[in-house]
Amino acid sequence: MEKAVFRRVGATVFQGVTASGLRYVICPVKKAPTITCAIAVGKGGFRDEETIDGTRIPLGTAHFLEHRLFDMKEGNAAALLSDLRCNSNAFTTSASTTYYFTCLKEAEWKKGLDILARMVSTFHQTDEAVDRERQIILREREGDLNSPDYQLMDELRKAMYFSDVLKEDLIGTPESLETIHVSALKKFFLRHYSIGNMFAIITGDVDPVEAAAKLEKLKMYNGFTPLDATKAVIAEDRTKVVKREVEVPSIDGQTYLGVGIKFPSRESLFNKYGDLLFALYKVIPPLLFSCYAKPIDQARQDGLLIFSKDRDIVQNGEDTFAVAGFETNAPRKLKAVLDKHLANPVAGLSVFGAEMKAAKLSSLAADVSDIADSESYMGDMVDGFENHIAWPALASRAATIGSRDIMTFLRDLSTWPRSYVVLRGEKKA
Repeated sequence: MEKAVFRRVGATVFQGVTASGLRYVICPVKKAPTITCAIAVGKGGFRDEETIDGTRIPLGTAHFLEHRLFDMKEGNAAALLSDLRCNSNAFTTSASTTYYFTCLKEAEWKKGLDILARMVSTFHQTDEAVDRERQIILREREGDLNSPDYQLMDELRKAMYFSDVLKEDLIGTPESLETIHVSALKKFFLRHYSIGNMFAIITGDVDPVEAAAKLEKLKMYNGFTPLDATKAVIAEDRTKVVKREVEVPSIDGQTYLGVGIKFPSRESLFNKYGDLLFALYKVIPPLLFSCYAKPIDQARQDGLLIFSKDRDIVQNGEDTFAVAGFETNAPRKLKAVLDKHLANPVAGLSVFGAEMKAAKLSSLAADVSDIADSESYMGDMVDGFENHIAWPALASRAATIGSRDIMTFLRDLSTWPRSYVVLRGEKKA
């Protein structure tokens, strides 16, 4: 087990590999109120496989399996963990699927880890259970469709990307969900849910030696025969977007403006920026889309911007995009402000870099706060796992990134294609 200390964010991390081949990271935080244990699988909802062992893999399979694995032969994992005073959950991103529980230090977290390990390494499904789950996920999807945040993201993906795979929402469509059966779930499980493709994370007030010893004792089946897969062909022109502007009625009667910036390939960006790229991804969204940028602050003062919604950089295989949303009663005027700002984003920052310093300090403060919360810390570690970098190292790098590197990236970004989506409410502007 190796130890790494990241003084800038106040984190100490222990990492290793068990005798059975399970990679792990233990992040002790003294006096943290909770402990979180997670097992992440290095496969998420991004549909880059057409078939596995001759069986077609429909859109939504990864998320569907995330739901179903809680039902084990000995009972429902969530109920079993609850009996141990452990609160369980799971989430699927484009790159990984994570199963976890959070509990107080006094709870039986070691027994909880045993349940978690069995859950992700055994497959016990029936056609009847899969049919019931399908209805649950369809209702979940209906809830998403009533959200303006979901609508904005969905319309931006369709406006930016030519490839159907890159437009997709990982939860699936009613049509794709109807075609998910036990056979597809089992083959997806057998291909991706092996110990070599898993990563255990323990955060909170734990003794690292004790936690590592427990991980060594986990009983996880690892005798799967690898299944062959045919890869999906994703041919995307990253130099342009499908539509520069889209306007549709909003789902809730309010008016919103969204912007998406389509990045070059991940490989080309990594070749230029290296690991610095992922640190840039932490500080760029607030510098572009918050009041750190003078044009955004002025739009707020002028009443063009009522409320800022999510701003983020989304990674999906080789493809990445920046996205931001705003509630507004003047979408055309706000779009003109954004278009001018994004054509020269460096101009919106002061010559002395005060905004860049503030953004880095804000990022550092948020990261330190996350470390104190075991569940948030675990989520951050999953982000690092997806990019093959220790998250505390990423947080430290973001806090010390140079202004010249930020400005170079912003100048590059100003040349990349972008799409705008207006969700038109009842009021005209």
